[in-house]
Amino acid sequence: MSGRPCLGVLPWEVGDAAGGLVTVHAPQQGWQDEVNQAVKDVAAKNSSHVAVADWDQAVSSHTDLLANDDIHPVPGGGKIYADTVAAALAELKGSR
Repeated sequence: MSGRPCLGVLPWEVGDAAGGLVTVHAPQQGWQDEVNQAVKDVAAKNSSHVAVADWDQAVSSHTDLLANDDIHPVPGGGKIYADTVAAALAELKGSR
């Protein structure tokens, strides 16, 4: 699986509209690192209007807040997810 083709189209579709991309947390999946790097690469190339919410980093030390699949958050993990996305968007807003 490669996230690059799909993510490479994104900036052309949204133009200069501000938005965020979220990294994945799927440690048992062989594609996690490739997808997360693609997210970070696209955001870096479009840093004036694309923020990264690093869900993988945020939840890695709180895996007890994930469902049995080690991917999807339970309610307490959902708060970390929401806070991570909100922080990334707030940082983007502050830099514009």
